[in-house]
Amino acid sequence: MKTAYAPENYRAMRERIKRAETPADIARIERSMDRLWDVGAFRSGEAMRLHAEIMDKACQVERGVA
Repeated sequence: MKTAYAPENYRAMRERIKRAETPADIARIERSMDRLWDVGAFRSGEAMRLHAEIMDKACQVERGVA
């Protein structure tokens, strides 16, 4: 089975997370992460790190620091 994995996926998602400024941005990123995970765009370790970054960014957005 062929997957969509490529190292660029991880880098692109990190950039999207960094650019997020609103709760709506975070929600879109989370939905995108779910879809990309389903097609195999990330390795498990990358997905865990990205989810941690999303949670950190969500906290920053909520506090108004982002």
